Formats: sequence, structure tokens, C-alpha cells
Amino acid sequence: MRKDYVVMRAIGVYSLNWLANDVFNWCHAEGIKLPSEKDIEIWLEPLKAFDWTRKSPIAAYGGMRGVQEAYKLLLAVLANGGKEKALLSLKEMRLKPSEIDSLLADAARVTKKS
Repeated sequence: MRKDYVVMRAIGVYSLNWLANDVFNWCHAEGIKLPSEKDIEIWLEPLKAFDWTRKSPIAAYGGMRGVQEAYKLLLAVLANGGKEKALLSLKEMRLKPSEIDSLLADAARVTKKS
């Protein structure tokens, strides 16, 4: 069961940990000192459509480089879901506009449509 979901493997744990740091910073920037579950859910809503199974687009990623790529893809999913701060986080990574566009296209392609 545990092997069936990338969220239970190192790649999922690390990339979501990095994303959690962003979410807490975004909440803090909006004046929310101690975010509630609902505050956090608002930011993570677009990830409901992400495939966390062994067939996930991040399942084959490995090492810290893979974690970084998975993290960027998760930010792109959030950006496509209307989370402007996620897009700003991608831009702060000093990625080329074409790299950001590619990540956004990949995020749209791999996100399940509900």
C-alpha cells in the first residue's frame, strides 16, 4: 500500500515539505500567523487533481535533483490553479520564461481533470 503512492516515498515527503514552507510563508505574508487547516487547504486545493499514484509524473524522479523538479512541478500545478504566489515562487527561482511556460504546460498535462 505504501509503495502505491509517491506521497509516502521520499520524493513526495521532501517536495511537499518544501511546498509546506511556501504555504506557511504565504499565509504569514497575508497576516495569518497560525494557519488553520482551512487556510492551508485554500492554497493546496489545486493539488487534489494531481496524480499521487505510482503512475505519477514524479514517480521516476530521484535524488535531491528530482525533489527540486517535483517541487517546481507542484508549484506549477498551484499556479495553474490560480495561486499567483506559486507563480511568483517559480519566477524567484530565476527560471527562464520558457522554462516556466514548459512547467505550466507540463502541470496542465499531468493534472487529472475532475
